[in-house]
Amino acid sequence: MDIHGRTSSTIQSGNGEERTLPGLLDTIESGIRKMVRSEIELAKTEVTEAAHRARSAVLWLVAGGVLAVFAMDFLYLTAMLALELVVASWLSALIVGVMLVAAAWAGISAGRDRLKAIRPPRETMQAIREDFRSLKEQGSS
Repeated sequence: MDIHGRTSSTIQSGNGEERTLPGLLDTIESGIRKMVRSEIELAKTEVTEAAHRARSAVLWLVAGGVLAVFAMDFLYLTAMLALELVVASWLSALIVGVMLVAAAWAGISAGRDRLKAIRPPRETMQAIREDFRSLKEQGSS
């Protein structure tokens, strides 16, 4: 007991009421829990809003990509019609078609070569093999 007759486990709060130490700790714990819950809710809200913005951006990208494909089709058609002024229409279509096949082949070839250049993470694979080996040794002993 102190000089005011209080036990050592009571604390006077800022508004004049006395609280026990366990009660004060419960209040602090409750406040921390509420704060963590509100932070989690805020994070959920922010992630949801970001996902909606990303969805909107992706939809615009897809729409732009579709329009770009149509635009390229018209450019190919324009090239074919321009060639018809010089050569027969079947030959102009063939020339544009062959050029497109060559461009597609070059793109596919470059992508394939880049894929072949990707190597698995050797150090990670070796570490995994060693982990499995040690697990087998531990299991057999």
